[in-house]
Amino acid sequence: MSLSSKDKGLVKVGWAMVQRRQEQVGIEAISRMFFTLPQTKSYFAHWGADLSPKSPHVKKQAQKIMGAITSAVANMDTLDEDMLALSEQHAFQLRVDPVNFKFLIFNLHLTIAKSFPDEFTPVMHLALDKFLNLVALALSDKYR
Repeated sequence: MSLSSKDKGLVKVGWAMVQRRQEQVGIEAISRMFFTLPQTKSYFAHWGADLSPKSPHVKKQAQKIMGAITSAVANMDTLDEDMLALSEQHAFQLRVDPVNFKFLIFNLHLTIAKSFPDEFTPVMHLALDKFLNLVALALSDKYR
């Protein structure tokens, strides 16, 4: 799968929109994932019992995730290179099952749709979905 120039433009516009509420979107997406897919919490047991949206750990993780996606948007043409260190970290240190990247994407889409109902058109949804799946693929590179 590749992104057309139109897709890339839509991703840039869409992510700029998300960045207006980046912290809120990130925290809500992670919180939704933890609530609807409790098995994803197992990677964060060291945080203790508080995995609520108000938890400083959740806020910090949201900042990391949203920052990584922002970096990926800025480096769309060299995505594999840009995500290499994160791919190695998730594969070898954290040992995160790559299916969790898809779970996060799903919850990001839900949160973006809820937060930007007028701007998050089906066309933008498709472009962001293609892009985020390419990010997930790049993050999964070291698993292969």
